[in-house]
Amino acid sequence: LSEWPSTFVHGIKLDLSASAYLSSIPVLFWLTGLWNRNTSFSRLAFRINRLFLLIGLLILIANLAVYTAWGTMINYRAISFIADPKGILASVSNLQLTGLVLAISLSYFLLYLVQNKLIHRNTDTISNPVQKWIITLSVIIAFPIMMRGGLQVIPINGSSAWFSEKMALNDAATNPVWYLFDNINRHRGHEANELAFMDKQDAERILANILSKQTGQQTWKLKNGTNIVLIVLERWTADIISPLGGEENVTPFFTSLCDSGLLFSSIFASGSRTDHMFPSLLSGLPSIPNKSLVRYNEKLARIPMLPKKLGRTGYTNSFFYGGELGFANMNTFLRQAGFNHISGIDDYPQELHTGKWGVADGAVLQHMLNKLDKHSSPFFSMLLTLSTHEPFDVPGERSSAVGNESNRFRKAARYTDRCLNEFFLEAKKKSWYPNTLFILVADHGHILPKRREYYDPLSHRIPLLFVGPGLDERYRGIQIKHIGGQHDLAATILELSGLQSNDLPYSNNLFDTIQPKPAYINYEAGFGWLEKDRQFVFLSDAGRVLPDYTYSDGSDSSAFLNRGKAYLQCLNNLFETY
Repeated sequence: LSEWPSTFVHGIKLDLSASAYLSSIPVLFWLTGLWNRNTSFSRLAFRINRLFLLIGLLILIANLAVYTAWGTMINYRAISFIADPKGILASVSNLQLTGLVLAISLSYFLLYLVQNKLIHRNTDTISNPVQKWIITLSVIIAFPIMMRGGLQVIPINGSSAWFSEKMALNDAATNPVWYLFDNINRHRGHEANELAFMDKQDAERILANILSKQTGQQTWKLKNGTNIVLIVLERWTADIISPLGGEENVTPFFTSLCDSGLLFSSIFASGSRTDHMFPSLLSGLPSIPNKSLVRYNEKLARIPMLPKKLGRTGYTNSFFYGGELGFANMNTFLRQAGFNHISGIDDYPQELHTGKWGVADGAVLQHMLNKLDKHSSPFFSMLLTLSTHEPFDVPGERSSAVGNESNRFRKAARYTDRCLNEFFLEAKKKSWYPNTLFILVADHGHILPKRREYYDPLSHRIPLLFVGPGLDERYRGIQIKHIGGQHDLAATILELSGLQSNDLPYSNNLFDTIQPKPAYINYEAGFGWLEKDRQFVFLSDAGRVLPDYTYSDGSDSSAFLNRGKAYLQCLNNLFETY
């Protein structure tokens, strides 16, 4: 109960945003009538506003019913039941139905009185031109700010109201009207399975062959209680990593780590945005065209999560980031993933908020070091960098704001690389370091610095490096060259830790050199598929492959294409079941 007042504080931005969206149309009509002295516009404005009051009220009341029944806020799935009104009526008792009707009627009557007596009457008396200008300018300035939830870099999203480990409190702070329309917008056009390329049984049969987990024997396991530090590097494409054939001298420290680490040289990220990365790395789920699992709050509790699995074996889980945790619904996802400690921009003093996106990588890495000293071992700690995100503003590199964009990206990468060097120098002094495995991987690729085409699969090729005392001696200074996906890391970590990964069907152990799996790449209008000596990029809308990025080893091209189609179709079906 002590946290309930916080629901109003954390929910006010979504409330204001929803109010601004709902009020925008009637306010425009009202302003028109205010300036041309035509009362018909004013009357129309208040009629529209009364309609929106009723819609908003119905959503609020319905949300109480849906939450009681399902434990989730009113959403697209709930609204779809309107097509079956008998089913809805059959789900409530006569007493409940009577109570709902009375609650709606009484609430609407009170709102109607407030509008008519306090607002309509007062606004009709405005005639002073100065007052009119003040009101008009206030609306022009305030409404866009309210709609986006403030002046911050990232427009408001559903997770901005999340503040507690108790889901009921987060839901109570979330505006149901805002949440419902956002949910409908994300589901729009997805009722039919637009990714149904073939019969479901045929797709599942092909997929079973692709995802077979009859792997080779695991050659090593992590020692009991090994700490795992996962550093996710914003936009670090393979094109800036020298040992991967990338440019020289952009990331020299990372290159030096490869001399004593295990580098996976053919890893591809399925997604192209940070919100695609979280389910990929932590749940072993590749991304899907036009959908982002991170943004579906109602699904998150039902997907397997790496931190939760490690937490059940005694691991302390923590996450560090220098930006706003509301970005990409990050706050919501991380809490559902099982992180005990979550750190974002609010955990840093104002003087460290030097970048457009937040706190520079150096300060965040140092903050992580300080906090890990207080963690009990074993721990799983994840950090997401941000300095290599546009506009690439990093400390000491203010000149990077001008000039060639590729060069600005290179400068930002060099900065983060230097920060990594300082991080590892300090980490070696820590008591927990001798029992720690470090994993460095990118959140997704980038067309920079080589200006690759959007559909070029190499723009999705990313570094993945295991390094540190926790790495087995046999794997130091070598490369594993078979193709794999970023989403394979979840199963790899679990099996290294002696845990099962059967509930992560799309994630495979990267140390399985006997049956390496293909790599899948998600594009907004299609997908890419890579296997040894053959690949294709397929556009779903056009129903064809792109010749520039498609080649084969001479085997049956249609069967090869169907492998990728079956993979994506079944992946989309799995997404819909969560």
